[in-house]
Amino acid sequence: MKMESIENQIRAQKVKDHWTRLDRLFAGIGAEIASLSIILLALMVLCAPVGFGLGAT
Repeated sequence: MKMESIENQIRAQKVKDHWTRLDRLFAGIGAEIASLSIILLALMVLCAPVGFGLGAT
């Protein structure tokens, strides 16, 4: 194999590893946002009657 071919393979592997790490980071952030939105929805359901009661008075 030529040296340029080996260098290209190494460079391609580094780029692939970089994008894989970035993809994992975004997947983790997405999972965190999903769980936080579920918690926020639950808080909205629990606090809505109080807010409605205060608004009605």
